Amino acid sequence: MGYSMMLRKRYSPVGLDFADKTIRAVQLRQEKRSVTLSNYKIVHVPDGCLQAGIIQDPEELKNILSELVKSETFKGRTVNFNISAQQVHFRTIILPRLTPQELAEAIYWEADKYLEGSLEDPVVDYLTLGEKEDAGRTVLEVLLLASSRKVVEGYVKLLDSAGLEPLSLEIKPVSLFRLMKQIYPLSQKHFEKECLMTLDIGDEGTTLIIMDEGKLLFARNINFGRDYIMNKIMESNGKGMPPEGQFAEDEVLVAAAEALLVEVERSLEYFTYYMENREKVVRHLCFTGTGSRMHGLTSFLSMNLNMESHHADLFSFLDFTGQLKKEEIAEDAFQLAVALGSSLRQWPAGK
Repeated sequence: MGYSMMLRKRYSPVGLDFADKTIRAVQLRQEKRSVTLSNYKIVHVPDGCLQAGIIQDPEELKNILSELVKSETFKGRTVNFNISAQQVHFRTIILPRLTPQELAEAIYWEADKYLEGSLEDPVVDYLTLGEKEDAGRTVLEVLLLASSRKVVEGYVKLLDSAGLEPLSLEIKPVSLFRLMKQIYPLSQKHFEKECLMTLDIGDEGTTLIIMDEGKLLFARNINFGRDYIMNKIMESNGKGMPPEGQFAEDEVLVAAAEALLVEVERSLEYFTYYMENREKVVRHLCFTGTGSRMHGLTSFLSMNLNMESHHADLFSFLDFTGQLKKEEIAEDAFQLAVALGSSLRQWPAGK
């Protein structure tokens, strides 16, 4: 076995999560009987380099990524990467049961119908979520994915120029689901046959997924995140967040949080009625992301959704016997969900 192959077997690909303000990178390592966090990095991105997920300054971003390679923070050069959800269209659709060949052909017709020309020269992909019974017939649930070819090729070119080897581009909900499946291998064992909803409240938006029995049932991106709420507060009073106990007393803060709440409620309604999931009960709520650290926001959401909630322990499946200590990186952990999930893709130890 060559040295490169040995590295790929022991070390995961680097999971890269691109956002307008930060690039988050994570790599895992396989030990004899456990998986541990090999290293991670959260890098600030100068203003204007990325705007709504579109590369504006490739040279500056190349320098940032090249430093990751030169610093030897990570082993190997293979990466799985995510880009801003603003540049990825995805939708859960229901199709009749199809053969793999029929499904591959049908996806392009469905993409054309749902995109309605909103993307020029799109790259289309899909993820099969599984089959279910609907009105006496078996149907197939599929997550339809699309992004601009120009945007995708821009990221691939950027990674190549920095000396990195891109293995895959995927959307944040899929990376998040892969991580949640590691934390909760069979969710019904933890939640008594009730579905788990996860909200990854990031700076620019919120990723919502619903899972049950180790399966992804629903995914959506919501264009309200931490920045939206903070901007509303700053516009109103020029100050930061009020103490948690005063959350409900701040009308501006409640109004901003309600915008996110309404979109979550709409997602639940779509999941339950349009997707014919009336038998599924969503009563458990898991939080992660930068916005999950905002005083009072998570308790406001869980109370109004009438759900039991908790913050995800993203590192619960990892062994911390090396140089990195779990308690020392706790302040960064909530930002790393998507990058962690990406690092697990196409890695034997992550299956």
